[in-house]
Amino acid sequence: MKQRPAAVEQSLQKLQQLMREQPARHAEDIVAMSWYAPQAGPSEKRLVTFSEAQIRGVDEATAALHSDPRFQHVSDPRGEVMQFARECSVDRPHRHVARFVKAHARELITRICFIPIEYLTVGTTMDVLGVWLLPVDDAQIPRNDQFFPLPAAVGAIAALEVHGTDLQRMAEAANDTDTNMLRILRAGLHNQLNPSQRRFRTATVYAFDRDYF
Repeated sequence: MKQRPAAVEQSLQKLQQLMREQPARHAEDIVAMSWYAPQAGPSEKRLVTFSEAQIRGVDEATAALHSDPRFQHVSDPRGEVMQFARECSVDRPHRHVARFVKAHARELITRICFIPIEYLTVGTTMDVLGVWLLPVDDAQIPRNDQFFPLPAAVGAIAALEVHGTDLQRMAEAANDTDTNMLRILRAGLHNQLNPSQRRFRTATVYAFDRDYF
């Protein structure tokens, strides 16, 4: 069975087709414009215009990049998609999608992200909604007092497997998952704990089982 293209490839294919169509000819149809300078030199600059449909295609491709962890490390997804669109408009005979993916996609890495939880204490390891809560003395927890301090308010460590290509954004994703888990846990314990006992939250630091690529 032929594998279905991922959302990024699909959106780029669509944008490529849109950029191969006739450019907007009337001022009311032009919603964006930019200069494209081919590698041949600045003397061959061309003005590329974008119709409303083409800009929607740029927006869709940008959103697909944002949601695909293979492109998590890309610092300016929209800028890269705009450059792709310019290339499709100027160099119409060639296919640009595979080249874009090859240039920007990375293989996913997997890490365990550890985030301290303040004002919540666990005595044994437990799985809460897919997040492991570890006691602070668990042997798996990284030890680094300078970069991963565990003050007295910390009574548990959330451990979650994350995938991506950018460690900071992987940590942000883990924090979002942990925060949502705590919100649900807080709601579930509403009738069992008083408000002061339900103030647990994630700390501002994090660590990985391996810190570098």
